[in-house]
Amino acid sequence: MKNLLFSRIFFIAVAGFVLMGCKKDPCETVKCENGGYCANGSCVCPPGFTGADCSQQKTPTVMFITRIDLLNTPPTADGGSAWDDSEGPGLPLADPYLIFAQDLTTLYETEYVDDRNYNQVVTYTPTSPIAINSPNSRYSFYVYDFDVFNSDDFMGGIEFTPYSSTNRFPSSQVITAGNISMRLYYTYAW
Repeated sequence: MKNLLFSRIFFIAVAGFVLMGCKKDPCETVKCENGGYCANGSCVCPPGFTGADCSQQKTPTVMFITRIDLLNTPPTADGGSAWDDSEGPGLPLADPYLIFAQDLTTLYETEYVDDRNYNQVVTYTPTSPIAINSPNSRYSFYVYDFDVFNSDDFMGGIEFTPYSSTNRFPSSQVITAGNISMRLYYTYAW
């Protein structure tokens, strides 16, 4: 009888340990998107994403432009004349510089680049990143041709909204209007 009682107690103890050791993983059915991971049954989202499954993109509090590549400008000024006729007849060279603005307020202005052909890429790297404090607002880039003896020539401009709730935070973005195009390089903060 003692053996039977001991066997039952031993069986109950072993069964209890086995059942306690078979706890279900709280992350077994949890799916986290956009690089999130599960911890204790909940998603831990990477910067820029939120929600129970990390599927919602957060609007950054600020975006930074770290580099600007001027990719293309019009080959000639209005009327077909060269940008800098003093360079020689028919040479489409320009001395471009950029103005970055919001609501006609200049936020940043680059130095000009001397004697750039209209289809030659020019890279501007700000000494400090240019802060975009309202990523959902409209901004403008204006391109001018620097002239020593005359007023600077307006080459064109681009209006754009830097942030899109579906763009997944690209490291660069090409913006275009007419014959002007440029690539902007970004970093983000939340």
